Formats: sequence, C-alpha cells, structure tokens
Amino acid sequence: MLFRSAVDALAFWDTDVGVTSAVATYESRSVDPTGETRSYTSAASSCAIRTAAPVITTSLVSTSLSDTGSVFCLASVDNAIGETTTILITARFPEGRGDVTSLIANMQADTDGLLEVVSGAPSRTGAKVTTSVPGAVSISDLLLFDGLDDEILFNFGTVTVVADNNAQGVDDELEVGVIARTKDVATNAQCDSLDITPSVEWTASSVLGSVFSIDVVEPVLSITETLSGPIDSVVTIQLEVINDSGLGAQADAYSIFIEDVINSSEWVPGTVQPVSVPIGFLFSTAAGPGAGDTTVTIRSDPGASPPVNSISIDETITIIFEVELQPGLTSITDCSSVPIYMARS
Repeated sequence: MLFRSAVDALAFWDTDVGVTSAVATYESRSVDPTGETRSYTSAASSCAIRTAAPVITTSLVSTSLSDTGSVFCLASVDNAIGETTTILITARFPEGRGDVTSLIANMQADTDGLLEVVSGAPSRTGAKVTTSVPGAVSISDLLLFDGLDDEILFNFGTVTVVADNNAQGVDDELEVGVIARTKDVATNAQCDSLDITPSVEWTASSVLGSVFSIDVVEPVLSITETLSGPIDSVVTIQLEVINDSGLGAQADAYSIFIEDVINSSEWVPGTVQPVSVPIGFLFSTAAGPGAGDTTVTIRSDPGASPPVNSISIDETITIIFEVELQPGLTSITDCSSVPIYMARS
C-alpha cells in the first residue's frame, strides 16, 4: 500500500514532520454464524519525515597581498602578518522556514593563533528567499576579551524559502562577505593554520559549515657583510641581504631598514662614500651613536613601490660603499649591520 502526503510549505528546517503510526487489526477466522472468533491488533509501526537542513560553504574572494599566494604550508591561502582575506559564506536553504535565523563566522582566537574580524556585509539574496531582517551585522569579541573582534553575525530574522518541489539552487541561497585580518600577535607564527568556522543558527537548530583555513607566512632576512682592501687605506664594504627560503622565508619583506655603524676608532669619520645602491633603496649617513661614529642607513624608498623597494623570496640585494681605514690598524671588526623589515607594505 502506497500513499502520499504533503509537508507544510512553511515547515521548519531540520525538524521531524508528518509523524504517522500504522496499526493492523485482524480476526482468527472469517465470518462464522456462531460469532466464535478472536480479534488481534498488531504492534504499531511509526515513522516520520525530517525536513532537510541548510548547507553552508565558504569560498575565497581575494587577499590584500598578491605575492603571498597559496604555495606554502597546507591551507588554500597564505597570509603575511597584517594581511586581510575576504571570503564568501553561502547558505543554501531547503524549502520551508527558520525563525531568528543568523549566519555566523567565528574566527580562531586561542593560544594557537588569532584572526580578527575587520568587517562584513550581506552580498546576495536568492530569488526564492525572503527575510524579515536584511542581514543586520554585529561584530563581537567573545573569546579572549582582548579588544580584537572574533565573531561576526548576520541577523536575517525569519527566513522563508518558496516551496516549489524543485531541486535547491542559487535561488535558495543567502550569501555574505567577511573580511578577516591575520594579526601581529605572538601566537601567529610561520605556517600556523588559522580557521574561520561558519554556521547557520535558527530557533530549532544549527548547522556548521566547512572550515576555511589561512596559513601564516613570514619573511626571513639574513645579511652577509664582507670587506675587501685596503687600497690606499680605503676599504670596500659589501652588504648582501637575502630573503632566505632556506631559513624559512615564505613571504616578501617590505619597508627594509639596514643600519651599519662605522666606528671612529677603526674608520676615519666623514669618509663613507656609496658605490652601488639598488634601485628602490636609499643610502644615507648620520653622525653617531658615539662621538665621531658614522651610522650608514639603507632603507626602502617610500617613493617607490613593491617589488622595486621590497625583497622577494630568495631575492638578494647588494649594497656597496667605501670608507677610509684609520692609520696603523692591523685588523678591523665591523660586522654591525642589522636588517629590520616588515611582512607587508
């Protein structure tokens, strides 16, 4: 025996509906003139139809740095410290409705790493979807209470999806955009994987979506200083700075600042002369820090743009300058260059 019944077009998602119970009654024999028979009742058999639940997915839109890409570590996208990532969160709803419906994105915020919510906004409402609230946004610091927001919630109120007995598609979706930042905190380190967990909540239930992961990548500069000469008391100093993947570099370095102190006990003050400086970098000298000392500075030119004034992975820049040696010295110990740099422009 087969029969059909229709589910209420406004039934709640992910809920048991249409509960039925079937019972059979029967007799021990057919009709008898004496009426002698025994009646029986079978055990009841119950079943219910459960409405479908929403399905939630995430996808990458863009990142704020084009050079970081997705080639390192394990996740589908790499972030340098300070970089932002924009994702789309898409919820596909079954026919029916949900009251007090919210789309939520939770950033990782714990001792293993931290992402910060920057902003977010609803981006698309499917043709078959109506909402009583247009995706009101609230951003909160719920986990660490450190002043860094780790949750963004989009309130859509009552969400209703038209029942048309067709397969669910883009017309049955709500979509929101979320921007997250990889923060400059000690817990965010090279190749850490930071997660964004999306979910849909409504009065009756909730559903988690696929986690979106971001890997932390960082530059690592090393510097080699070599001296040659002297020729007529003049020594040539060469600085080679490399963003070294062999040391773990996985992102470009920006805003480079290199300092070399020329000690007056070994070098003649006022004799520093640049020989070769890469395009995109500035060479300058200043008195100090000690009496008679000279500080040589090489830095990224703020008037230039990456990649000219930055150092890519495994790129080497070379700076050469000359300085006069103090008379009578038999050895020198100038190895004071220190590179300072940033993970983003």
